[in-house]
Amino acid sequence: MGSTITTEDRLFTETEAAHLLGVKPETLRHWRCTGAKHQPPYVKLGRSVRYRLSTLTAWVDGLEAEVAA
Repeated sequence: MGSTITTEDRLFTETEAAHLLGVKPETLRHWRCTGAKHQPPYVKLGRSVRYRLSTLTAWVDGLEAEVAA
């Protein structure tokens, strides 16, 4: 009855996501607070912010396509 979370659906903390992207957690926080146009989508769980691995991967892929165009 319950759903299983796949590796792609794993939720990363702000620190984990920043490490994966090679930026500081403060950078992700700044992007969120200023409403930066090109920031990775995130999930709010109460007061916590999480980043889905599949979304981070798609976001990076989208940036790569913009540069290559």
